[in-house]
Amino acid sequence: MKLHDLDKGQKFIWEWQYRTLGGFDTTLAEALSKSDGNNRDKLRKGFPEYADAMDSFQNDNGWWDRVQDKAMLGAEQ
Repeated sequence: MKLHDLDKGQKFIWEWQYRTLGGFDTTLAEALSKSDGNNRDKLRKGFPEYADAMDSFQNDNGWWDRVQDKAMLGAEQ
């Protein structure tokens, strides 16, 4: 895998989905995933890349597939 090719938000979502986050980051991912628009905007003030990535994960059809493809490029080599 080429996780170093992912941006900060993409890597955060990847690690959340594959359960390799820990501690505060896991709690933050869960809070972002369950937040409504107003609360997500509040979380965005401190964690803009993560909030934007969660928006993309939840609302951008095909975003997660593209992130997985990007992370897997060259993995078979």
